[in-house]
Amino acid sequence: MIKKYYLLLLIIVMTSCGGNTSLQPASSFLLTSSGNNLYVLSQQWGIVTKIDMNSLSLTTYSVGAGANMILPYSPMNSLYSGTNNLMPQSGGVAVLNPSQDTVYLIGKDVVKKTIADNLNDMVIAPDGTHAVVYHNYIPGEEASFSGILVFNTFSIVNLTTTADDTISLSIGGGAPQEVVFTPSGDKFIVISNNRCFVVPTASPSNSHYIELWPDPSIIVVPDQVVITPQGDIALIRSYAQNAVYAVNLLVPSIMNVFTEDQPAAISIYPDGNIGLIVDQGSDSVSILSFDHTNATISETPVSLTTPASAAAISFSCTGGMCTVSDTTYSALIYAPSSSSESITYLKIKNGITSTTVYGGLIAPVQSILFAPDEPATAVILHSAANLPNAAYPVSLVNVETQDVNPFYIKEAPSSVIIARNQGGDDLLLMTLNSQGELIYYDLTSGVSGFLTIPPVPDTMGISNNTLFISHDQPLGFITLLDINSFTMRFVSGFNVYKLFDR
Repeated sequence: MIKKYYLLLLIIVMTSCGGNTSLQPASSFLLTSSGNNLYVLSQQWGIVTKIDMNSLSLTTYSVGAGANMILPYSPMNSLYSGTNNLMPQSGGVAVLNPSQDTVYLIGKDVVKKTIADNLNDMVIAPDGTHAVVYHNYIPGEEASFSGILVFNTFSIVNLTTTADDTISLSIGGGAPQEVVFTPSGDKFIVISNNRCFVVPTASPSNSHYIELWPDPSIIVVPDQVVITPQGDIALIRSYAQNAVYAVNLLVPSIMNVFTEDQPAAISIYPDGNIGLIVDQGSDSVSILSFDHTNATISETPVSLTTPASAAAISFSCTGGMCTVSDTTYSALIYAPSSSSESITYLKIKNGITSTTVYGGLIAPVQSILFAPDEPATAVILHSAANLPNAAYPVSLVNVETQDVNPFYIKEAPSSVIIARNQGGDDLLLMTLNSQGELIYYDLTSGVSGFLTIPPVPDTMGISNNTLFISHDQPLGFITLLDINSFTMRFVSGFNVYKLFDR
């Protein structure tokens, strides 16, 4: 059973910070998977600054004004040994600049790749070898673009070469609205109105076209796409059409069309054998069982006892990755509304389903997180306090014992991360914006506390055991926290100040 702990609420008197308050935080932060370098993208200055996490030295790269997206990639150089145009690094960042129709690759050197006009979104393959750049179309924005309008185009950027060898393809029938890679990165799907394109990453000209809805007068607008870990089945949700489409990615075709009632969310468990569809309109869940050998899907409907408008799900499965010896799947389903203060616990084991309602929560549910290494432990963030003295509740749920226990912090957290340290403890880390605090809660031992950090924490991220926090004020200030020792270091000064937009 999870024991109940309360954080000591202390009042910290914050002093005002000097500086030009018209400046805004840096546009984007990215910590590399090795944890050695922190990259900061500033749109206004048109630069990317690399901060060495050991020496805290800074290196800047020009990517042009208008660059607005920075993503990590790690080319698998061993696969391309002996080529003359090999990317000279084992990992780096890709920066999209829609204003210049370019993608910059930053590692030891900088490589500039040219893409088609007016592409404004980018997705990186899981293996880091390719990127897909496309136009995530927003109706009515055509007037803001000049040149050739290529809203029906997507481009495949090879991240392993220095050559300007980007391939652009037109799909027709509407702009790409979502691009999703399979876990292996061997293919990706491009979704546009009524259509799904299954594209082999290495040979994109051999893509397969699938009509999601045969009646051209009916526009299928996809809202969410998920792919099984095996990379063989994709689920495509259309809330407007009350449908979820199952697509066979190995023999590109539609497997099933599941008729739903306002499908609010879809998800697939980590082993790829079970999927869930939550129906907002009927307070029900469809459990999908995938037979990967025979390429079939069976559906089991389950009525829920949560209030109407269950609009999202969080889930876990005991055994970490749902091994054959332990096929118990758990889901917590909630309605993120101002009146719902209950959740439904759905348990699936050996084809048997059951539901239990956790009622009387302190406040309406905003979101649910699961500890990565303790899947029976869920953390509930609430959307309102409804308590005296401005205390803000965070609830811990044990889905096995059905025990719900709250602890309290001073305000709604501005950023939340669950991370695992070297000691094997899952840590819940939360920043409090106006308090200048970092709250930590050890989900393993129940130990909790806080650290005083510089004012107005803004963006928080983590890689390995290094947590970084950018601050709105003082400007040009970054806090680095070792979650093993809870020691802090800081990056500041004029060079960091330049990272921030006017």
